[in-house]
Amino acid sequence: MQYSKMKKRNKGFALLELALSTVVILILLTAAGLLFNQSRRFNQACLARQQCAMAALAQLDSLEYTGEPLSPDSIARLWPRVNLTLTAQPAPEPWRDLVEVSVRAECGPMTPAVYVLEKRFIPASALTVKETE
Repeated sequence: MQYSKMKKRNKGFALLELALSTVVILILLTAAGLLFNQSRRFNQACLARQQCAMAALAQLDSLEYTGEPLSPDSIARLWPRVNLTLTAQPAPEPWRDLVEVSVRAECGPMTPAVYVLEKRFIPASALTVKETE
């Protein structure tokens, strides 16, 4: 008789088991949310790095093939969050007829800051840009 009473008593979930399973599910959902947030930030940084690299390479290609930098309007239209800084200086002695052109591309407000620095040697005769020392 005691065995049948115990068997009837253990049917169903206890309130404690229900609360414990709810807590475990909430912890798993919180961990998944944090993981998705970190993944989103990583993907944003990768996209910013890619945009900076493409903008810097496009600026160098424009200088090499047309002799002039891209217009600020074109840069703002194509890469709205990217700021480009262009510097040109004479190359060292063995490459006297070349100009070392460097482009620094920074992406908008991000933490940590994302920037790319690209350099290229371009013949001085192909440039219409003033050299800076």
